[in-house]
Amino acid sequence: MTLTFLIILTHLFSLHPYYVSIFEIEHSPETKTFQVASRIFIDDLEDALIDEGKADPKIGTPDELPQADEWIAEYIIHHFKLTADSKPVELHFLGKETDTDAMWCYFESKAIDQVDTLDVYADLLIELHPTQTNIVHLNIWDTKTSVILRKGRTEKQLTAD
Repeated sequence: MTLTFLIILTHLFSLHPYYVSIFEIEHSPETKTFQVASRIFIDDLEDALIDEGKADPKIGTPDELPQADEWIAEYIIHHFKLTADSKPVELHFLGKETDTDAMWCYFESKAIDQVDTLDVYADLLIELHPTQTNIVHLNIWDTKTSVILRKGRTEKQLTAD
């Protein structure tokens, strides 16, 4: 009986989808720019774009729409923001790499010499999946740290100590 219960429980957990995106942020001492890489599941991002009224962009397929990169960049920039010392950090889309079910998107800022506080905001995909988790790994001030942002806590401020 216990074995049957464990098998059923394991099967139920395997059916539960996980909604996770990852952001890697580095402030380069050489270029003084913020370099951002984000890993997002393609199907979730396509659903979010369609939910906003866009056509299915068919990301990573031979039928990918020509405006897909523009839509992807707009969506991410709208739902992921950096603020350095109370000033918005403008991120520029550099491109993307697609894998089977996920993609990496790359962004870079203009040079910012000194940063004492950094606010990170990410509500990516939360409107579509309330259980979405956005994990942010940061390499700034010669320190590596990570934060988890999700519904109810979409912003975190970090300070140089």
